[in-house]
Amino acid sequence: MTGRLIVGAVTLALVAAQSPAQADTGPKGLSGPFTHKNLTVWFVRGDTQAAAGKLITLQEAMERKLVRVHETGNVRRLKVENLSNKQIFIQAGDILKGGRQDRVITSDLILPPKSGLVPIGAYCVERGRWARRGKESDKQFTSAKTALPSRKLKIALYGAAPRDTRLQRHGGRHRGQHRVQLHRGGSTQDRVWRGVAQLQKKLEKNVKSDVRSKASRTSLQLSLENKALGRSIKGYQSALAAKLPKGAGIVGVVVVINGKVSTADVYAHPVLFRKLWPKLLHAAATEAIAEQKKTSFKHLNKAAVRGFMEKARQGGKVKVRRRGNVDVALRRSKKSIFSETRIGGKDRWVHRSYVAY
Repeated sequence: MTGRLIVGAVTLALVAAQSPAQADTGPKGLSGPFTHKNLTVWFVRGDTQAAAGKLITLQEAMERKLVRVHETGNVRRLKVENLSNKQIFIQAGDILKGGRQDRVITSDLILPPKSGLVPIGAYCVERGRWARRGKESDKQFTSAKTALPSRKLKIALYGAAPRDTRLQRHGGRHRGQHRVQLHRGGSTQDRVWRGVAQLQKKLEKNVKSDVRSKASRTSLQLSLENKALGRSIKGYQSALAAKLPKGAGIVGVVVVINGKVSTADVYAHPVLFRKLWPKLLHAAATEAIAEQKKTSFKHLNKAAVRGFMEKARQGGKVKVRRRGNVDVALRRSKKSIFSETRIGGKDRWVHRSYVAY
């Protein structure tokens, strides 16, 4: 059976296993707020789609050696291979360590069992290196333990320049880099590189320590592994990790930093969310540390949080693009970017991402 037929068959099987289409009104409720310093989280309650609970994450698949992510020599394109009989959920913003440069995945994907080599989009979150690093493989990637920890970087990933950041275009192209579409403020890759550098500076200022590694000063992943930063993150984790309500029905989280919504991620099954919650919390804590300010702020109430999510889902025109075996529906408004990963029509979805401008 060809790769295309396999993808189609798995998608149909996933769709068939779900309940009949129903009118979707978004989150059914919010639990919270739970706050530590300048970070507040609200947990999202919602409907459950049984098939989504069987997905395994890229991180656990890599830890169990069920998947291989291959370097291709093209900074914009990698190849991923599912070696198992499980379906693997790969999320936009997953950071891959290794290869010739650390990368970040650009789009959600559901990788079918025994998939063969499947292309997947990526950007560099490390600048300058284009060779083996230490004892790491330069042909494959070794981990996907962290997620992109910055609202502004997520906006850049969607190919839109942050409204409060003016980035200058850089001449020239990195070795191995293919031409990418240019937007206001330079290419998407330019903005991702610049965003990484800005994030590192903010973290250094607030952690009061150099978070850039001697092994690669530009690597976002190695900065996220910094011990001083890790101690700061642990404070947020200790305060908020256990706040996740017990029982079924919690399918996502809204992240509020300095009294303003930053991002939200909602999934089609509580099991999938609980697997990703530690990674999401790590990213949220990292951003909160980077954005720490001495000034006070007002806390958002439940109505304001729900209002943000409702407006994001309704704002702007819908643009749907095919990514492997899923459709990614994108809405842009003046205040947010909303992305919905669908697996067979608008009522069949697995992940919703909200990013505030």
